[in-house]
Amino acid sequence: MTTAKRTWVVQELENLKLSHKKQEERLDYLEKEIRIHNVVFFGISDDKKSYFELEEVILKIITEKLQVECDKTEVQHVRRSERRRRLSLESFTGKKKSTGTTEN
Repeated sequence: MTTAKRTWVVQELENLKLSHKKQEERLDYLEKEIRIHNVVFFGISDDKKSYFELEEVILKIITEKLQVECDKTEVQHVRRSERRRRLSLESFTGKKKSTGTTEN
């Protein structure tokens, strides 16, 4: 292998390492952003309910037990976790509700 070709291969390897590092950083950032809006509920039996039934169970807990107003439009999806008795309310829409008052 000639010196010029070896130099080119080394430079390409360095470029690939840099690109790989940037991709890992981007993936870490995206994974963090995904988790920001997730809420996990433990100890809820899902009894093999449908997606819509699970969504209703979670919304009922939020509104009745936590006393926080929340409706279906604010939830992107609900899923069962791999772990037993764990439901995950994933991705609130992040939309703020209007309180009916304005700030000046």
